[in-house]
Order: sequence, then structure tokens, then C-alpha cells
Amino acid sequence: MKRLDSNGKLFLFGSTSRGENTLASDIDILILTSLDPSFVIANLRKAGFDDPFEFHVVDNSRFELYKRFIKDLKEI
Repeated sequence: MKRLDSNGKLFLFGSTSRGENTLASDIDILILTSLDPSFVIANLRKAGFDDPFEFHVVDNSRFELYKRFIKDLKEI
């Protein structure tokens, strides 16, 4: 991610963040960046980050919404 946006931040959330994941769980990653979400996801998929990763790409304003509703955000 740092190659795409040196100012971007990554956060883990969901069952993996809480230590409640199973073999069937996805890995929820929130990406805080000013870049276009489609661009970020396409580049991550191209680099081999596919299942089980679930990417949520947001800007600062959407990040504030996520912080209100997701209590288990952990910066990685």
C-alpha cells in the first residue's frame, strides 16, 4: 500500500481483529487514502491480495463514519 500512497493507513477490523476468526472468515482491511478506491483495489488484486481479504477503501470523511460504528479498528 505504501507504494501507492505513502500517506495511506491500514486498519484491521472484524472477526480477525477480535481474535474470533475461523477458517471461513475473511480478513477485513480498511484503507484510509485519498486515492480512488477502484485504483487501490485493482492494484492490490494485481499484487496477489485476493481471498480471503476484503478491502474497504475510504477517504477521511468516510473514515469518520467507520470509526463511529466499528469499535475494533486496529491500525496495522
